[in-house]
Amino acid sequence: MPQAIIAGLGLPGNLIALALLRQGWRLIVADPKPVTERTLARVYGPADIGKPKTLALEGPVATLGRLDQLDARLGRIEDVVGGQEWRAAELAVLATDRPASTRRVAEICLRLGTTQHPLHLVSCHVAEGAAQVRAFAFPTAGGPCTLCGSGDAFISSILNEDGFTCDDYPADGDAFTVPFGAVEGYAAAALALRAIGGEPGADTTLALGPACEAFNSRLRQDPDCLLDCAHVVPWPEATAHLEFNEPLRPALSVLAATAGSPAREAHVEFLRPLALGTECACGRCDAPRVHRNPCPTCQAPVVALRGWTSELPLGDLPPQLTAADLGLPEHDLLLLRGAAPLSSEAQDVLTIAVEGGVQT
Repeated sequence: MPQAIIAGLGLPGNLIALALLRQGWRLIVADPKPVTERTLARVYGPADIGKPKTLALEGPVATLGRLDQLDARLGRIEDVVGGQEWRAAELAVLATDRPASTRRVAEICLRLGTTQHPLHLVSCHVAEGAAQVRAFAFPTAGGPCTLCGSGDAFISSILNEDGFTCDDYPADGDAFTVPFGAVEGYAAAALALRAIGGEPGADTTLALGPACEAFNSRLRQDPDCLLDCAHVVPWPEATAHLEFNEPLRPALSVLAATAGSPAREAHVEFLRPLALGTECACGRCDAPRVHRNPCPTCQAPVVALRGWTSELPLGDLPPQLTAADLGLPEHDLLLLRGAAPLSSEAQDVLTIAVEGGVQT
């Protein structure tokens, strides 16, 4: 049974999810928000207001008799789906109004290396009177990525950690946050379903003006894109396993020595950025934290003090730090590599599968 990942359960995400379930796909869906009056759609009813969208979706899915194909997770897509799950997926649909999620997912995909299947990434962008869908493929980098050709304001919004979200703005909104109607949502879902299974590189815009018009902008890869879409590291398939509560540094040091790389020269790379120096409501947290995850003690937001990175020298990890301390999602991946530059065969990279994870 093919597996897909869907981010965002507004009208486009819901329509796409139900269509894929009917076609026999197994889905992981994620959304951090509840149903509001503004987000009522065909699959939601007045009784769903206030429920997490992931919970509200289960009703119509149960009606279809497809609950066994659905794994619904409350949270941001970049925080609740692990690297092993990304590598096993054949399709990812970004139907979210958060540009920051688009960037995070693209960064994760670029670090996945050789996936089990070509990963078809379809993104939906919906605004008042328009719907746009782009299709990209990993690891072949066919066609423009989800960021190529974006305007300066859109790029700026992606660099903003909070991103733009329709719910944070008044009804009249602005160029990026105008609440849209059902017509635009249905149009985006239709374009996305058309792109699924098609050739990568599609970039279709449907303008819903007085004269309805659909056109293909034929975007090229942007040479100034923030992501290096053409460079995908071919990881080897050899994989070691760590328990979720196992201290990372001792276990990784043994793996590095076994691979012939001294621990003092080895580096560990995470799919998600880590805050190097952090503080929260209960005091400073010296151990690295996954960016945006709350403090495990007081549950307050963790604020980065000294920037963030996705790679650390193995010796810089606190001796007792675990994947649980970092709040990594289930079935995540780490990379362990030596000090030498990455070879063309990538033989100095070891994939580490973290078992368990934060139950969502």
